[in-house]
Amino acid sequence: LNFSSTLPESGLEALATAAVRAGSDGRVKCVRDQYLGYVSLEDNLFDLSLEDGYRLLHDPRVSEKDVERLIASVTTGLFSACATLGQVPVIRAQKGGAAEMVANELDSKIREALTQRDNPFDAAARMHIGAGSVQRPLLCLFDRNFDLTAMLQHAWTYQPLVHDVLSMHLNRVDVKSDSPADVVGGSKPKSYTLEAADPFWAANASAQFPKVAEQVELELAKYKDAIKHVNAQTSMADDPDALGDSTSKLADAVQSLPELQENKRVIDKHTNIATALLGSIKQRGLDEYYAIEEDLLVGKGDKPSVMSLLQATGRGSAEDKVRLAIVYTLSATEGVSPQDAEAVEGALRASGADTAALTYVKRMMSLNASLKKNMSANDGAAGAPGHQRNNSSQANILDWADKLYGQSVNTITKGVKNLL
Repeated sequence: LNFSSTLPESGLEALATAAVRAGSDGRVKCVRDQYLGYVSLEDNLFDLSLEDGYRLLHDPRVSEKDVERLIASVTTGLFSACATLGQVPVIRAQKGGAAEMVANELDSKIREALTQRDNPFDAAARMHIGAGSVQRPLLCLFDRNFDLTAMLQHAWTYQPLVHDVLSMHLNRVDVKSDSPADVVGGSKPKSYTLEAADPFWAANASAQFPKVAEQVELELAKYKDAIKHVNAQTSMADDPDALGDSTSKLADAVQSLPELQENKRVIDKHTNIATALLGSIKQRGLDEYYAIEEDLLVGKGDKPSVMSLLQATGRGSAEDKVRLAIVYTLSATEGVSPQDAEAVEGALRASGADTAALTYVKRMMSLNASLKKNMSANDGAAGAPGHQRNNSSQANILDWADKLYGQSVNTITKGVKNLL
């Protein structure tokens, strides 16, 4: 029997009992875990396929059992990845909150597995017997709030744009056709797979969008040149003076047709995807959002450029404006003045945007600033009795600060993709 994920001990006991009662226990040779608690999207990328995780970990209305269940799911997924690699990682985690909880659970799970016979780490351990040193991978765990801007900032490279704009899921994306005939006829969206086997995707996934558009044109030009060459080869077959040579060239041309057809299919796919992206970029002004947010994150942004987009007359959806406002708030090293904050919120409300997510972020920043100030004031008391106890208390408050202001956290995740 092979199980995609670990079966609890109670489940194993129930299975064994049922097998004995049915008289089929003799047909079971062994029971194995395949450790498939994750989805492998690329050679160096996997996904735990957990939905709504940020809200579950930060919303105070969520029950403790739901939080524990999510922590267990994350732990199982990471353990499955480690078991597949056959590697015992060195685990480092951000102190406090979910990251530390997952790290502790994963550490215990790996240690328990190492005590069992035929555990998934045995093969790798035997390979290192007699070796001078054993190299172990490093696994770093962070809470999402460690870099909140990463899931809010607008993208400009191909793969993140496809994720954000076209809602790519499990390496598949649906693209609606804008042609009048398809719109009138109500044709279904075309579904495309984007993975390493696609040479154009593999070469351009990390390229900026203008470069991708240029590459699409370049590949199309190459295809047209190849077709002209094939047509020229076939026309030579009509020349009786060069029959032998033309026959050989015609055979080569025919053999190249399948490859040309596949190239045309890839070109058409990325032409349609790029066209859909370009339409959203023009409509929502995503190039402006990206440029302004990049300037903000390197300390070069200014309020007028931000306000020009946040105003009701600015391009972009209500969600685009909220994301920009949050990035603007997070990137302000000296903080946003009350007057500027009110202007930003007023512009968002005038645009019909919900400001609950921005309010949540501002409260979190205010609380974190207060805690840091208190911790700095206590730095001089390192040798004083009770210092360690006070620091621990403050850390606990910081770790669970999100719980105090999580009432509107669900709005921050609506429509926002966690870019991997």
